[in-house]
Amino acid sequence: MSLRRLAILLAALALALAACEAEEDGAIEEDLDDDAEQLDEGDLEDLDEEDLEDLGLEQPEPPDPVDLPDGLAAVVDDDEIAEETLEERFDAVVTAPEVAEQLEGEDAEMLEEQLKAQILSRLILDRIVAMGAEELGVDASDEEIAEREADEAEAAGGEDALAEQLESQGVSAEQLEEELRTIVLLDGIEEELTSDLAEEDFEADEELGASPADMAVQEWLFEQLTAREVEVDEAYGVWSAESGQVIPASQIG
Repeated sequence: MSLRRLAILLAALALALAACEAEEDGAIEEDLDDDAEQLDEGDLEDLDEEDLEDLGLEQPEPPDPVDLPDGLAAVVDDDEIAEETLEERFDAVVTAPEVAEQLEGEDAEMLEEQLKAQILSRLILDRIVAMGAEELGVDASDEEIAEREADEAEAAGGEDALAEQLESQGVSAEQLEEELRTIVLLDGIEEELTSDLAEEDFEADEELGASPADMAVQEWLFEQLTAREVEVDEAYGVWSAESGQVIPASQIG
């Protein structure tokens, strides 16, 4: 599994989560009266709290903010993510010229908050994948990670080309190793979850764009997201297990 495939897999997971939410919306709309049934998703989003009550609906309550001990950005079960780790990752990302330019605009504060939420989301996801892999008896050796890095370097046109690519994206060597570790773990997880599938189950469905094997991994990821106890310090926002993302503090309320 390459870095690109990991990105595609995570994007597919986001789409799967969105599809689940859409199915819930569809089930709700079937219970509305004739007039309300004409409302589309955009109309529902425009309704205020009183309108929703008239339709028998309730506005979902956002998770309560959590005040974690000093120095902690998040906790996944018992695994702590230090603020220092998040800030170091952020500092590395903002070295990318495009990111640095965006953070110089009038929306810099909002973009910084969103970027930190995205970075923290990935740090949390890495922890969740690692925990789930351990439960399945799947691990990632240093040799496997080194092989993956060699593959990425070859695909990029050499070690120097890979280093330039990572630098332009604000990705540190430590972050690359973490990304590759997650990729190796996901490969092992996929092998573990799909060992009983037939060969044709690894072929992508034309409509879904994913194979039954891919879907098995996505379903596992969704289960892991909702099963883990995740707390995010209120300075960075709150964790939404349903979307698998950290919601920035300014978007709560």
